[in-house]
Amino acid sequence: MDALENYLTGKYHIDVRELNQVERLLREVASTYACSEIFGQQVAWAYDVQNVGQVKLDKLSQSTTAMILCSLLRLRGDLHYASHANDPRQKISKIELAPMVHSLLQGRISTGGAALISDILSQGVRSTTYGSDDPLTHAWLAELSKLDWPDNRKGWETQRAELKKKAEERLKKPSDFMFDLSTARDKQGKEIRHAFLVLRTAQALRVLDETAGTEVFFSAHQFFETILHKQLSYSSIPDSRFDPAELTFCLEGMMLCQPQVVDRALFERVLAVLTTAQKENAYWRPVKPLLATSQGFVLLPVSVEVANSLLRSCFLRDGDEIHDTVGSKYIDLFRRYWQWLQARVVRFSRESENFVGWHSEHVNETGLIHLWETSQVLEFLLLYRAMLQLHIARTVLVQSRFKEENATEKTNWEKITKDFEPISNLSPSLRSYHDVGLDFIYPRLNAAEVNNYAMLLYGPPGTGKTTLAKNVAKALGYRLITISVGDFLAGGEAQIEARAKSIFTVLEAQPYSVVLFDEIDNFLLDRDSKRYRDQQTIFQFLTPGMLTKFNDLRASKRVVVIISTNYADRIDPAIKRTGRIDKFYLLLPPETQKRIEILKRFINGDMIEQHKCDLGVASLFLSYQDIESATNEFKRIESQTPEALIAILTKRSRTISLESYSSRFRSDQPKPFPLDDTPMVEFLCLLAMHLESGKSISEQSKDTIKAATKVFAPNGAFSVDTVPIMLPELPTGVFEQVKVTLAGNA
Repeated sequence: MDALENYLTGKYHIDVRELNQVERLLREVASTYACSEIFGQQVAWAYDVQNVGQVKLDKLSQSTTAMILCSLLRLRGDLHYASHANDPRQKISKIELAPMVHSLLQGRISTGGAALISDILSQGVRSTTYGSDDPLTHAWLAELSKLDWPDNRKGWETQRAELKKKAEERLKKPSDFMFDLSTARDKQGKEIRHAFLVLRTAQALRVLDETAGTEVFFSAHQFFETILHKQLSYSSIPDSRFDPAELTFCLEGMMLCQPQVVDRALFERVLAVLTTAQKENAYWRPVKPLLATSQGFVLLPVSVEVANSLLRSCFLRDGDEIHDTVGSKYIDLFRRYWQWLQARVVRFSRESENFVGWHSEHVNETGLIHLWETSQVLEFLLLYRAMLQLHIARTVLVQSRFKEENATEKTNWEKITKDFEPISNLSPSLRSYHDVGLDFIYPRLNAAEVNNYAMLLYGPPGTGKTTLAKNVAKALGYRLITISVGDFLAGGEAQIEARAKSIFTVLEAQPYSVVLFDEIDNFLLDRDSKRYRDQQTIFQFLTPGMLTKFNDLRASKRVVVIISTNYADRIDPAIKRTGRIDKFYLLLPPETQKRIEILKRFINGDMIEQHKCDLGVASLFLSYQDIESATNEFKRIESQTPEALIAILTKRSRTISLESYSSRFRSDQPKPFPLDDTPMVEFLCLLAMHLESGKSISEQSKDTIKAATKVFAPNGAFSVDTVPIMLPELPTGVFEQVKVTLAGNA
């Protein structure tokens, strides 16, 4: 806890301030690309813009248009990085842009995409800078071809197939092929084998075929590995041919081709070399050109491409890990480059429009913005923002020592529902897994509008509230973080408010996660209740503040909040208000049919079917885990008869019973308390399940039923017909099951 508090009171504020600066700059750059002066319907974006003179809108440049489109689509959250399923970059929230900027960019992107594909279909893939059919433009086009372009879907699909074929051919012999850059304007020179060109080809193929096996990349991996070790050797020789750019490109190339081959020691050795190189040059100046002419002109990569490559490698290396990540360990490398970029930013105004951007480090003109260069800096800002967010999230989560587990792979929600849905026949309105899927799972998986961020799970103990939270995390591929009462009390009662503040700071920093608050009822008790007034002073003090903290956590829209409780009737009504909790789900034990299905899953189905009536009674109020445990016990005994299984199920201890509700229908108040202050719906659902199973009702249970009916009619004037009126949320199927029993015990 001390480490967490030290970070939250120190470096945390520096990291958050830097994160805010990056996001502010991203919005400024977005506004630049929305400016009308630099955009033409047929030519898309200009190559550059200066603070004086007229902006030149020449004929469309495929490479410039493609790279800008990719950057803007990533900025808007429409284009994701392709690497692996657990890539944490997929979980970083998109930048919120001003509505007008968002709308203008949407129009620019649509028009620019249409102009680009039209030019490609008529002229082929060509670039005045890189030549005909070059791998750099191919890589940007590969990413764009992933999207749905309704105006020319067929054209993009055709390009996708051609790009994939070309990338596969080139990667077969990466050390032999030469790219035809000689057709580029004023580039009558010698092409040079360069790792950056092979890297861009590998990136294109990964985008076009995410399932491509390592055999496709085998030759490329050898190519990258050979050059990487050569560059590592050069790095130890003063005044040698060491090129930090090519070293970085080879590292990412190896991670793309065969990530399991790049061990931690090799990865950190490369980072150590780059750390040393950065002391001499903050921006890792590329040395080896892509092309050289006889007159001495050269075409070099730009440093931002090196920084972006290194960031991508760190994401590939770390995946969804939170402990000892290279991204956090070496974040100062990227912070230093960010500081260098800040010093070089160019700002000016033209025709009442503000322009913010950068020009290539190979030139030095204070009033010049290269829109192509700025698009690559925009990529860096997005990557660095993601790295900062993850660094903050990892640091606070590790230091908090909360219970957490990561979903190793997504699980199909339909399968989860089939396995775990406890109710189907009793009433459709009690299908909790079905409703959670509609409200929380499918909108997120289908990239639809998300309106629900917090749910409350209530019901008797042992009904799988924690299991449901785990299943939500598995379906979404999110991390599950569990918060219990002990986490709030970790620093002692004197520090409970400060600890609560730290807990919610940690949670608000997490990229898309499921946060389960497990039975923290005492912090959320109804402030008008006797139970609240009888609490210790410290808990009374904490409750009002908790309501605000839950509101802020939900408002962050980054996590799915799940509050689980066995006593929903005791929770303060304010926490149930819309804006804090969006949906409420009653979780019940499996109904008879479901319990039989679970038994068949573990034991021969014929035996279960023949004795399902007796087994249904014997398994009443047992959970999925209880039944599984009972079947495991059954499999260990010698005489595996139906009677033995019934005996094992009957003897299993239960956390649920009708009698346990007796005290919850009594009140010391002089007048009866409202139905909302009782677990009436929950109790009647359990009573319906009891009746459905065919099991007789004990005398103790009858006493509880009488206590429940007195809540409806404290003066003895009970009528069954008033039950659905007073409890409109009571499912019809439940009422039909219990109305005779209620009337008979009034």
